[in-house]
Amino acid sequence: MWLRGLSPEDFRRFIPSSLASYLLFTSYECLRSPSNVLFQSAFGPENLPAAMTALPIVLVGLIALYNWLLSHYGPRGTLRRLTLLSSALLLLCAVGTFRNSPLAICMLFIWGQSYVVILGEQYWSFYNSAFTPETGKKTHGVLAGIMSLGSFTGGMMVSFLSPVIGATWLPVIGALLLIPGLVLIERAYARTPELAKIPEIPKEDAQTSLQLFRTTPLLVFLALVVLATQMLSTTFGLAFQTLLHHSMPQIDVQAAYSGKFYAAVSVLSVFFQFIVTPIALSWTSPQVIQGILPFVHLGTASVLFFHPTVMAATIAFAIFKSLDYSLFRASKEILYMPLSFDARYRAKEWIDVFGYRIGKGLTSGLLWAIQRLYWIGPPIYSGLSIGAVLLWIGLNRRLLNTSSSPKSYTTPNPAIY
Repeated sequence: MWLRGLSPEDFRRFIPSSLASYLLFTSYECLRSPSNVLFQSAFGPENLPAAMTALPIVLVGLIALYNWLLSHYGPRGTLRRLTLLSSALLLLCAVGTFRNSPLAICMLFIWGQSYVVILGEQYWSFYNSAFTPETGKKTHGVLAGIMSLGSFTGGMMVSFLSPVIGATWLPVIGALLLIPGLVLIERAYARTPELAKIPEIPKEDAQTSLQLFRTTPLLVFLALVVLATQMLSTTFGLAFQTLLHHSMPQIDVQAAYSGKFYAAVSVLSVFFQFIVTPIALSWTSPQVIQGILPFVHLGTASVLFFHPTVMAATIAFAIFKSLDYSLFRASKEILYMPLSFDARYRAKEWIDVFGYRIGKGLTSGLLWAIQRLYWIGPPIYSGLSIGAVLLWIGLNRRLLNTSSSPKSYTTPNPAIY
């Protein structure tokens, strides 16, 4: 039903690439919870902000490596090398955790937060190059849903296997899952001759890729919108956690409520990804969807501001999480599709790898610094949420005007035109 109308060539690309995405996010869920638990056990939860602060530094180096590899080996060779590097590092860190090495535990936490974004965005770059915008309207919501199913599978594996084999073995499983995923995405690349015909990639470094933002205004506003959405995500999340802590002080009750919350978010996300997003993209343009979304969050943020209850925070945060990786992500990815190869493969990594993490990191760091001097509670968080949404709405006007203008684009997507 969802993929009706796809050509046989598109279908042959879609099946292996979507299964590869499924395995990537299954791998990530096998890493996320164990690495968090191991880190907090070794260093204490109070040191989590310090580790998150180091994450943008690691990502800058990782993006620089990615750009160098892209210049020398192209997108397929780059993905192959970074996947093998990720698997090897995860296995090395896992071996270190068996010996309770603090360095290995710290590296596992940081690399576990890094590899999924650098590999995941390369998958999205492939999708944005292998499919046309019209095909993307049919596939992108389904792809996001398949990724969520991978996360659900990984979470269930952690739930069932952790008491049986121990949390330290789960990163090994996560590392090994990357290998069959690599085999599948290699098959998808082999079935995409358009990408194989891309002319030789200029030998430019990561700094040069930043010059794309000067020549392609759409990239600037995409980056700013991503930062605004991550500010909103952070303030919604902090309001939720704070209100939950105050309304349910018992740790076991908190954990149970939080578990039900994320389970409900998973179900809601799958509904939006498999049902709402394909229908919405078939009925209207990505620009219209991008224009509507912040007003939905403006409504939930306003309710949270005037009624700061745990239920209001739950609804606001759940709606944001569900829409962020369904309607928002799928429609945003389609905006990349007519852009040049460098915009889709180079600038996109800065926006969607570094931008997402730095948006959360800077907002959390700023609030943490302010909290050292002044009290910050749910009313402040909800007020900041409204401010983040208003910033998003203001940026959206420029984003939508730019994405509708031919002047915002550089060389057309060679895999499409």
